[in-house]
Amino acid sequence: LFFLLGESIFLAALLFWLFIMLPKSKRKNKYKSLSQGVDTVPTRVIHFYQDHMSISANSGKTTAITYQELTGWKETSNLYIITCTKNRHILISKDGFISGNFDIIKSNFPSKN
Repeated sequence: LFFLLGESIFLAALLFWLFIMLPKSKRKNKYKSLSQGVDTVPTRVIHFYQDHMSISANSGKTTAITYQELTGWKETSNLYIITCTKNRHILISKDGFISGNFDIIKSNFPSKN
């Protein structure tokens, strides 16, 4: 009975680490890699063109996504969420537009999900 209790405690600690602690450390590492170790908040700039969009991070990495890769979009109270192929999602802040708005570029996307 004593050994069963010890194994149960060990199993509970292992499951806690796997499902609680490990995902948190992965999110922290992803955030650090986005910010390139600088103490500033990572930023992204998205430019919309006629046939594609370009996403530039403050790390210098630029990604181009054609509109054919888009599968849909959703709207929340503060964000537009663009869904792409290969299980990728792009978050766009509603107040982050410098010129124009999302209504102007909706014609490039498939119908709303």
